[in-house]
Amino acid sequence: MNADHGGGVESHGDDTDDMGMDPTRPHRRRPTDILFVAAACLTTVALLIWALFL
Repeated sequence: MNADHGGGVESHGDDTDDMGMDPTRPHRRRPTDILFVAAACLTTVALLIWALFL
């Protein structure tokens, strides 16, 4: 292990430079956010019912 780094990959820039990701970008709420959360909750409940009772 290199003494200068605690492990991992040596990088001379930010990890997100090549991807174009901006960690300081403000989050915008969309109506589909609620839809995705509701669909995930319903799927979870359906799978639990299927696993426990069928």
